[in-house]
Amino acid sequence: MPLPNESSRSVAENGEADLFILIADNLADLTRKFQTLVGRTPLPPVWALGYQQCRWGYQSEQDMLELDKNFKKHGIPCDGLWIDIDYMNAFKVFTFNKAHFPSLSRAIKTLEKNGRKLIPILDPGVKQEPGYNVYEDGKKHDVFCRNPQGKEFIGQVWPGDTVFPDFSLREGRAWWAKWVKQFASSGIRGAWIDMNDPSTGVVQNDAMRFQRGRGDHDTFHNQYALGMAMATTEGFAAAHPGKRTFVISRSGYLGMAKHSAIWTGDNVANYHYLRLSIPCSINLALSGVPFNGPDIGGFADHTNPQLLRDWQKAGFLFPFCRNHSAMGTRRQEPWAFDALTLRVCKHYIRQRYKLRPYLYNLFIRQAEQGDAILRPLFYDFDSTPALPLDRVEDQFMIGPAIMQAPIVQEKERSRSVVLPGSASWWSALDGRWLNSGRKVKAAPSELQTPLYVRDGQIIPMTFGEPHDNHWNPRTIEAHVFLRRRAGNIATTVYAFDDGDTLDYQKGGRSAVEITARVKGRKLALATKTMQEGFGSCRIRFVLYDRFDEVTLNDLPLNVKRGRWTFCGTKQEIWISG
Repeated sequence: MPLPNESSRSVAENGEADLFILIADNLADLTRKFQTLVGRTPLPPVWALGYQQCRWGYQSEQDMLELDKNFKKHGIPCDGLWIDIDYMNAFKVFTFNKAHFPSLSRAIKTLEKNGRKLIPILDPGVKQEPGYNVYEDGKKHDVFCRNPQGKEFIGQVWPGDTVFPDFSLREGRAWWAKWVKQFASSGIRGAWIDMNDPSTGVVQNDAMRFQRGRGDHDTFHNQYALGMAMATTEGFAAAHPGKRTFVISRSGYLGMAKHSAIWTGDNVANYHYLRLSIPCSINLALSGVPFNGPDIGGFADHTNPQLLRDWQKAGFLFPFCRNHSAMGTRRQEPWAFDALTLRVCKHYIRQRYKLRPYLYNLFIRQAEQGDAILRPLFYDFDSTPALPLDRVEDQFMIGPAIMQAPIVQEKERSRSVVLPGSASWWSALDGRWLNSGRKVKAAPSELQTPLYVRDGQIIPMTFGEPHDNHWNPRTIEAHVFLRRRAGNIATTVYAFDDGDTLDYQKGGRSAVEITARVKGRKLALATKTMQEGFGSCRIRFVLYDRFDEVTLNDLPLNVKRGRWTFCGTKQEIWISG
């Protein structure tokens, strides 16, 4: 018999399901409620919001130092250099091949001096090899998963015969955290955890048992990555007391964001995966994992210059921003192709660092309120029959202020863009205000990407054009996107701290409220200190409309005409001294 329209049925394949029903008036409130239920993302270190470079095939400290040299040579900011399984000794977890890393601590210190972190991969599989200290220690403490016969479950992964820590056990997580702490003590500040689905190679994983054989595989399969993330984060926190942790995972579960970010896995270098990266990342953001992103350029198969340019432009403001490629594919570092590709990648990586204060404040709001960072259009605006925003998959918001509409079709160099809401939009394509509630056509050049800023927003940005990853939150530009209309008002709170420690939890943060109000043809700017735990800041104001008079805290403010390149377009602005 069919169910009545107002009813629904929920079933679970194994065991009784936990069911939570959340009700809210809009998607934003619903997301905040859900994020509060499963856990918000703790404030990450600011270096985790920078650009990251990775390739399966980087294997030595020489590779890392060469990358460091090239990023410096080309003036491209970069915070993280990532290494895949090749750095290990025979793929044994928690080891470095000494032939490839003869002076690990010295290499890490050299990279740190230039502001870069070395980020290794960690797989859960432990090589089953007598005499290997990690295996022997795990066997001694009885922390490995078992098979139906009560013996160690053995998979076939990178090291060959492989056993797996049982993260369903408290002592299993504590054991893994102990090894992570020891591993990280050399100066390693973060890791990416992989193969934690769990992946067991050609051996079916349904024979893997948990809780020392008492729990069938289904009892903990979905939570395996969560257990690994909890233990890994605990290990890094123990290795670096008072510092923020950063772990990013291939797999996850509810509550994952409290312990780890997620990248969207092994994608492929084609436009299909570029297009899918947008709804995939948005869905993760609405499902409790706001810190996420795809591999820029594509992991598998050969990328090409046009695809890399389009992907870099589309993804330069995703919460996680990493270029990653597979062994055997064409190299895809920013300088790997032609001069145009280098120019585009360099520009948009620098643009990310220009906007990092804004991204950082979005993460502060996530930690405090649970807002998504990457959002669908109907998160901030109502969908209507005329503009059905819930059907738009190739445009997105970054926080409440910025909207992107990137080129994601291989043979199309122009596109239709929806301008939602009732406020105007500043078009970075042509440096002018556009009326909302309609569609417009965007035809960007190779250096441009369609990006729009909502009227009534104040965006904190880095001073000048950043050529490196230096973090100086005490000197910023406040970009005031406020159209010259009577009664128009914009306000924001800019919060800042050291970007690396947990001192902000003990008051080591400052916050300034910035307000802009249009009065006739005049603009009144005002600042108000809300919190002073990290000292004061210097603010230079950048305006996107011309006013006859500008004041700051009721005193005249001198502004002059200027220009800066925003998303490939030279913008006419008015800037304070």
